[in-house]
Amino acid sequence: MPTYTVECPTCGDTREVFRTLEGHGKWPLCHDQMMRQVVKAPQIVSDIKPYQAMGVDVATGKAPVIRSRREHQEYLRRNNYIEVGNEKPRSRKPVEIDDPRPDLARTIEQLRSKH
Repeated sequence: MPTYTVECPTCGDTREVFRTLEGHGKWPLCHDQMMRQVVKAPQIVSDIKPYQAMGVDVATGKAPVIRSRREHQEYLRRNNYIEVGNEKPRSRKPVEIDDPRPDLARTIEQLRSKH
């Protein structure tokens, strides 16, 4: 979802807001006026620096030098590796518990018969 920076025309207060493309232009109010969008320079992220992989690649039998994000992702996928923080949550199987009512009824009946 895109992030936009908006500013109050009265007090100059700025906020970051999340809007879908359909919600673009529907800005929050401040001092009973709609805030206006502030145009900012885009954030540019450089590619990763080359690094020596720690594991052996199944394709070559060697630990390759990874030179780009694409190579990194392909290497992980090809070798069935999972990057820390990107794990998929494991599905938990429900634990089956025996119905305790028959045991409770039996215990209550034993206690009653003693008195």
